[in-house]
Amino acid sequence: RAAPRPASTSAIADATPTSIAASAVASPPRPRWRRWAAAFALVSAAALGGMAYAWRARETRADPASEAQLALLRLPTRYRTDTAAYSSYLRGLTLRFEFHFIASRDTLAALVDRKPLYVPGLYGLAHSWMFAALNNLTDPDESWPRIDALGRRALALDSTAASAWLVLAAEDMFAHPDLSRAGERITHARRLDPFDADAPAMRSVWFRFYGEMDSAVAEARLAHRLDPMSLLDERLVGKQLFFARRYDESRAAYLRMLQDSPGWARGYVDLAQLSMATGRAREAVQWLRLARTAEGDSTAAAALTTPATNAAAILLIDADARRSIARLDSAARAGQRVPAADYASAFAALGDTVATLRWLDSMLVQRDSYIHQVRIDPVFDFLRAEPRYRAWESRSGLPPMGLKGRELQRASR
Repeated sequence: RAAPRPASTSAIADATPTSIAASAVASPPRPRWRRWAAAFALVSAAALGGMAYAWRARETRADPASEAQLALLRLPTRYRTDTAAYSSYLRGLTLRFEFHFIASRDTLAALVDRKPLYVPGLYGLAHSWMFAALNNLTDPDESWPRIDALGRRALALDSTAASAWLVLAAEDMFAHPDLSRAGERITHARRLDPFDADAPAMRSVWFRFYGEMDSAVAEARLAHRLDPMSLLDERLVGKQLFFARRYDESRAAYLRMLQDSPGWARGYVDLAQLSMATGRAREAVQWLRLARTAEGDSTAAAALTTPATNAAAILLIDADARRSIARLDSAARAGQRVPAADYASAFAALGDTVATLRWLDSMLVQRDSYIHQVRIDPVFDFLRAEPRYRAWESRSGLPPMGLKGRELQRASR
């Protein structure tokens, strides 16, 4: 039997949703000044090396290729002399920044086959495997042993490779949970390369395991300051603010992202979830329509008509969730890997307590990387008072919420 909707969604007066900025919907060409700024950042970075990361203009986002070139400028000179290996690594990194994690993995695997002693290729390949696993694109039982082996091979060749230490820290968080050791490895990587945005980004996720969301937001913002051109780091800021229930700040962050990246489906979906969490069901329908359009699903987009009331909007959102479940079922029947977290989120959108809890159990079986987020994600707030949910949390293996003073002090170094 479906659970009642949270009061924040159902017990609200019907109201006209806040207007969605045209810049978040249209797809205008990137202004010339942004291209010039990106080019200037590249030239300046070449002159000043890694220090450029500390002061690049926050309002500028380069294309992924330019972002990858900037990241490579922090590589030691010895890794830039082999121009063929350097170019292949640049290509793999660019694909990762474009969120093409499987293509990035395959590109870097070819590089490692050709140059097995090229350290950036080893830890770059480990990172691509890691992102593929964390986004449920690969089987974690296959991915994490590969990630571990690649990270250790990189460190055996160069113990100062900060990115390789972060690979092992990720394994400590998601594969064989040891959060204390993960924290130590993140701290070590940070000391080796203070300008690597991946270190505070990973620390931000580390804080999420404990529900320390203000600290998570602060680390995400540091990552974004170090690499303001990265959509990945900027989204981390918006998502952490959402998990912290700092909804107005989260909304502002997403709207800024969509100004630079219109047509970004994931951003529209995140804004739809945020709108539901704040009781703006009619606005959520508009964001979902934009998401389905960006995904190329014209049928689903057309079904999300303009509702007259919040009650009508919730019916449309429920229907969209059921279509999502049908797509997941179809993918599973076709033999594709379908993450349990996707089912859990879809049934949570319906407020279906029994089905959501069943898929949360499946997340434990699959060792889904999203497990640690369930406790802080507003999407699952309707379950919190359920004894069955509390029993699930006890079985999850997650640490107690909140950090002790000494742990928090050590983590902040």
